[in-house]
Amino acid sequence: MISFGALAELFEIATSPYSSAPWACAPAPTTKSVERIQRDLGIRIPDDFVRLAAACPSYGSWLASIGDDFDSASHITKLNAFFHESTPSDEDGYAELPRHLIMLNHGYDGDCDCWDTRGVTASGEHPIVYVCVDAQTPETAGTIFQSFRAYAEHFALHQAPSVSDKAQRRRAKRLIQELGASITET
Repeated sequence: MISFGALAELFEIATSPYSSAPWACAPAPTTKSVERIQRDLGIRIPDDFVRLAAACPSYGSWLASIGDDFDSASHITKLNAFFHESTPSDEDGYAELPRHLIMLNHGYDGDCDCWDTRGVTASGEHPIVYVCVDAQTPETAGTIFQSFRAYAEHFALHQAPSVSDKAQRRRAKRLIQELGASITET
């Protein structure tokens, strides 16, 4: 596990190329917004998600908003309402996301990262799974993450060194090298 400071820096580098897009603007979480989300979705938002969203202004370019912008199309409650109510015959062509899956990223490309509320891992969190909703029925595949922290680290370690901004890419590679973290090809 890498330090939270390194994770936040790498996550910010990984998400910053998209941070100027209007859909990527997500306010930092508040105690009230997190409490409301947890109540509305029936899930506990992991502390590392809350900390990362507070530390990284560009978190909204990858993750659903957990701020007080409840009317935003990129808010976690709006996204889950949309994907839980979709049907294969809808214009969007997405299959309905089963109720036990709570999406934590945007998913508008049909690729959804979700907490699977049917289980709890050793970390005390719901595992995170990848679900493709482009098909008639949702298809689960790929790595299952045992915690939000493992999910965020995987994303940051793989995305930050490949951003187009040369200075940020170099910074990410140097930071990863300093951490001694290895990057494997996916």
